Amino acid sequence: MSNDREVKRHGTVRMAPKNGMGCGGTRGRAWKPEELKAILRHEMTAPIEMDLGGMPKGLAKGLRQLAGGEGLLLKSYHDLLHHPSPPVELLEIAKDFAKVSKDSEESPLPRQVAAVIYYACIVTAWMRCGRKITTLNLTALLSGLKWALAQAWVDKETRQLLKEGRACILSRWND
Repeated sequence: MSNDREVKRHGTVRMAPKNGMGCGGTRGRAWKPEELKAILRHEMTAPIEMDLGGMPKGLAKGLRQLAGGEGLLLKSYHDLLHHPSPPVELLEIAKDFAKVSKDSEESPLPRQVAAVIYYACIVTAWMRCGRKITTLNLTALLSGLKWALAQAWVDKETRQLLKEGRACILSRWND
């Protein structure tokens, strides 16, 4: 995720909007590492249902059914990402939501936090479900994981998940 839009100054990371204009969402806002850490912690522990407000009704209904179905108690991203056998469909929905959030100019979620969740969903599907849920090529995926692992604000548990996922992907990419 390292790109020319990332500017680091005085301990603050600012992601410039793709269109170069600072309108809408959080794209023009400068985020301090401790803020990103707090937002990631909140996103990991908050009920997944909190993210359903901006989703199409059919997709939100499917997410609710998957999160509560089959006796699974998947109430947060943390629950989903650390479940021994999460529903791959739910990982795909969460990944797609994170992707839209990281790419949208209007998303209230900082792009960096959305990107970490995006890569965490991809590696979880790979490790725990044996499924590739991305169209990224190996180089792009490893670059994104390298970026995520380099972020000091990412918590230990998520960092460990990303490291294990990276190792798993490297060992089984062409299987």
